[in-house]
Amino acid sequence: YMKCIDKIRTYCTNPTFLIICENADDMSKAYPHLIPYITRYGCKIFIVPTKITKNTDESSNNYTTENDNGTNISIKIKSENSTELDIGCFHLYLMTRVKYIICANSTFSWWGSWLNPSPDKKIFIPSRWINDPEIYGDSPRVEMEGAEIINI
Repeated sequence: YMKCIDKIRTYCTNPTFLIICENADDMSKAYPHLIPYITRYGCKIFIVPTKITKNTDESSNNYTTENDNGTNISIKIKSENSTELDIGCFHLYLMTRVKYIICANSTFSWWGSWLNPSPDKKIFIPSRWINDPEIYGDSPRVEMEGAEIINI
């Protein structure tokens, strides 16, 4: 992730990084140096909400997000008449709207990258999709047209 962050910083000054994960605490434990690495350059971070709930005014399409850290924002989304938006769909939608994508080695992240319609998008994909050589040996590289392979 650090190599990708450095690459993005060469294309964009002061980018805001959206971190999409199921649980911010688990992410912080698995990658303890990620947030300090991003913020030391003055870049902004937004951990994408884990829950989105429709506001009580049924006539509007306003939703409130709820993050693990207690930070809430209001967003307006055209949606079905439900009280809760499917968070997976929301995460996928966000991935199709960003300009720079660090594609994690997951099919969900791959689809979000591939579905992004922007002709100017820049996608970064890890050189190893599977990290356990004892089980998978030299796993085949996962590629996507226009993506930059980052050696890990």
